[in-house]
Amino acid sequence: MSAVGLAILLGAALGGGLWLVVAQARTWRAERLADRVAPRVARISSAAFDHAVERAKARGGYRGLVARTVAALPLPAHRLNLSLRAAGSTASAQEFREGIAARASLGLVVGAAIGAVVAATGSPWTSIVVFAATGSAAAGWYPAHRLTRAARRAHRAIDAELPIVVGFVAIAIEAGDTVTRALDRVAQTGTGRLCTELSHAMAEIELGRSLDVALGAASDRMAHPAATRVLGALVSALLSGAPVARALRDEVDALEAARARHLIERASKQEVGMLVPLVFMILPVTILFAVFPGVLALQAGF
Repeated sequence: MSAVGLAILLGAALGGGLWLVVAQARTWRAERLADRVAPRVARISSAAFDHAVERAKARGGYRGLVARTVAALPLPAHRLNLSLRAAGSTASAQEFREGIAARASLGLVVGAAIGAVVAATGSPWTSIVVFAATGSAAAGWYPAHRLTRAARRAHRAIDAELPIVVGFVAIAIEAGDTVTRALDRVAQTGTGRLCTELSHAMAEIELGRSLDVALGAASDRMAHPAATRVLGALVSALLSGAPVARALRDEVDALEAARARHLIERASKQEVGMLVPLVFMILPVTILFAVFPGVLALQAGF
């Protein structure tokens, strides 16, 4: 390793140590009265409990800076919560951000180590920076990409299940079942994410929770716009006294129309995508086979 690379590594280590010292110095001041009293009254006051928890997270100086750094990541909390609920994860946005920060730090260390090994073989010292940045970016990007794919996969599964499940609920209600009994019957018979959430809602109803609150919690867990609209229409029909089966039939018709429209849009996009190999691969080869023999014949004739 060259002298410049060694100087960069030592400077980075010195800067990290100074950063930890300065961060720790913020906690050397005397504690406020609220900070001393909050842990002792946390059992009888929710505000004191929250204050004590926040103080415990920030204690240590560098932990507070790490928490603020994680909160500053370009990942909106609302979108993260929606994606986490759609994917069926129980982690919060803050926990997911902390996981990304930990993986990015690990990728930075591993990339820097690989870059140091490469630099020791005679490569430029800039390979350390390149490998470290690449490892950190890849390790931080992969969890977010995996979460996005899981949320999209869950949404596609609910899109496929929703018309069928709602249709069966409407049939059961028309056959004489109550709404709760119809939902329970379909939840026990069917499989998939939607039926799982309905089973969870039915278990909450058996424990004393009202139907509208249980269905609202299920729609929040799924974070699916169409499922939220259907469950909201079901609750509205119950509260207003409207025919529930007819309302569910209308929702099924709307879902089927939206699904048909989505299939048409998807087919049109795939039709345009099919033109790419046709124009850039098949058509040039066809023109080559048609023109090349004539060019050879003309060259042989002259």
